[in-house]
Parts: sequence; C-alpha cells; structure tokens
Amino acid sequence: MPITIYIPKDAKYAGVDITWIPSAHRLDIGGWYDGCVGIKSESMTLIEFFDRLEITEKECIRAFNR
Repeated sequence: MPITIYIPKDAKYAGVDITWIPSAHRLDIGGWYDGCVGIKSESMTLIEFFDRLEITEKECIRAFNR
C-alpha cells in the first residue's frame, strides 16, 4: 500500500509530496505552490533516488543500524 509524506508536515499552500510504492520500489515526488499551482512530478526507483543523491549502501546500513 502506498505511503505519502508531505514536506512541510502541515503543508497547505505550498509543499512537496513524496509517495513510496513498495510493490514497485518506486518514489513519486511532486509538489504544489499557492494551493493550486502544480509542480511537475517525477517517479524514480529507490536506487535511482539514492544514486542521484550519492547515498551509498554503507550509509544506508549505518542509518538502519542506529
């Protein structure tokens, strides 16, 4: 089941939405401004997300072992 978070948490008039689709290992990232203007969204796999941010497997393992 997809899970969506909003940044900021209480976003009303502007923000970013990030949806994780576990079955597809995919992130959908979008946003809006002024309550009605959409910002072009993009989808990518989780590994594409990590690669684009240069987050390594080692950093992920460290984060999960906190």
